[in-house]
Amino acid sequence: MPPPTQTNSDARMQQFVSMLSKHKAAVDRLIEQMQAAGPAKPDPAAGTAPPAEHAAGRFTASPAVARLFLENSIEQPEPQTVVRGNTMALESAPHPPDHEVAGAIGEEVAALGANYLRRAQATGEGAAVIARGGRFVPPFAADLLDRLPIDPYRSADALEQLHADLVRFIDATGGRFGWGRLRHHADGSITVTPPDADPT
Repeated sequence: MPPPTQTNSDARMQQFVSMLSKHKAAVDRLIEQMQAAGPAKPDPAAGTAPPAEHAAGRFTASPAVARLFLENSIEQPEPQTVVRGNTMALESAPHPPDHEVAGAIGEEVAALGANYLRRAQATGEGAAVIARGGRFVPPFAADLLDRLPIDPYRSADALEQLHADLVRFIDATGGRFGWGRLRHHADGSITVTPPDADPT
């Protein structure tokens, strides 16, 4: 029996995962530049430093969010024809594992947060607002949709759950990244600030 061949849908799904992390090298350089000022300091008011898995500032979306993004992606995997002996069959192309997609989505959110902070600092502002009233602000949501291959008309649930994941991450870890900090405020807003900025 000949080994299965890679189909266009397999290639597209691999492209989906690689597209989500295509900015990794640029993000790594940006993080290195922003870390040159020193590592993020634990907030004494929080009582404890963030857990070890978040020490490097790694936000990962939940598997539920990853599935929503996969199910509503612009390019769905097409069934592939598989030949086994004298028999041909149509099989669904597998999606990448949820944890890979969740990690890639988290990296994109973090990279976009770092970009917003950099823009705010370039204009002399101390912080950038990325969410207000329990939702991502429209420019941030639009930028996320530009980076993630999800159908914008079917993105509301995914963005809502991604926002909830981000709030849980911030509340659990203090939102610390090497390049800055995400802060969740009582009014439901989320701001991106330098790591040592006043929490107000």
